[in-house]
Amino acid sequence: MEKEINKLHQLYAVVIAIKAITVKIDDMKKERERLIDEFKRIQLDDNKLKESY
Repeated sequence: MEKEINKLHQLYAVVIAIKAITVKIDDMKKERERLIDEFKRIQLDDNKLKESY
């Protein structure tokens, strides 16, 4: 019985770790999208500056 409880604790720890990694990945995806949007905005601003010269 104690072995099963230890295995359940280990499994629970793995599930918690996977959830934490999933949250981290989602945060990284959001940050990536934000950086892409910022890069596109800077490119547009740069193009507008070049056209004005």
